[in-house]
Amino acid sequence: MNAHEVRAILHAHGLRPRKGLGQNFLLDGRVLARIVHTAQLSSEEIVVEIGPGLGALTERLLRHAGHVVAVELDRALLAILRARLGHEARLHLVHGDILRLDVPKLIRELIAPSTPVRYKVVANLPYSITSPTIRHLLASAPPPERLVLLVQREVAERIAAAPGDMSLLAVLVQLYGQPRIVARVPPDAFYPRPSHLGDLGDRAPPLPSRAHRGPRTLLPPRGGRVPPAAQTTPQRSRSWIRPAQRRSRYPPPRRRR
Repeated sequence: MNAHEVRAILHAHGLRPRKGLGQNFLLDGRVLARIVHTAQLSSEEIVVEIGPGLGALTERLLRHAGHVVAVELDRALLAILRARLGHEARLHLVHGDILRLDVPKLIRELIAPSTPVRYKVVANLPYSITSPTIRHLLASAPPPERLVLLVQREVAERIAAAPGDMSLLAVLVQLYGQPRIVARVPPDAFYPRPSHLGDLGDRAPPLPSRAHRGPRTLLPPRGGRVPPAAQTTPQRSRSWIRPAQRRSRYPPPRRRR
């Protein structure tokens, strides 16, 4: 799928990309392949895709995963996706706001009512919901085994920060797993073209289960010393993803002092 095809599909349905929903469709086949590779999917696994859009990544996920749960907020895009891929028995299309959904409960209802829930998440996240979405997913019971996210570069770098320069979000993520920045994603990989670069990132498999029973959020003391549990995970080779920042509609992230 290229930019011309995307424009044609949207035009046929009387649609345009909605800036308010951060709709920048990822088209670059190499980046799409990198996302799937980073997710390390098997034919027995469940993957949740947030914001499938027109289904460019969804099609690739279906080739590697056992089930794909695609959560889309835009009803119009969901209708297009249903027309294109609705025949796939292993694809479960859900209209909803990811921040309001209990993801493990949803998976139990759709796929695995009597077995322990294990799943991964992939997403091309708008800047405005990046932090809330990550917090929401990590607070799930159970949280995803792996997160592969396309996010704004500044967010990726904050999440993957080393001890001594960690934000609250970085501490939270690194209590659950090891984030690493996998790739830089240029604006040309999207339609419409965003104004900033993006990072592809991965939150590696979680820490031992006892880490999940701790507090959901931790705030480092004023001296900047990070709790011991967070000090054990960071390394300098990291991977996270961010789509180019949406234009001036979204304010730039605040710098930590």
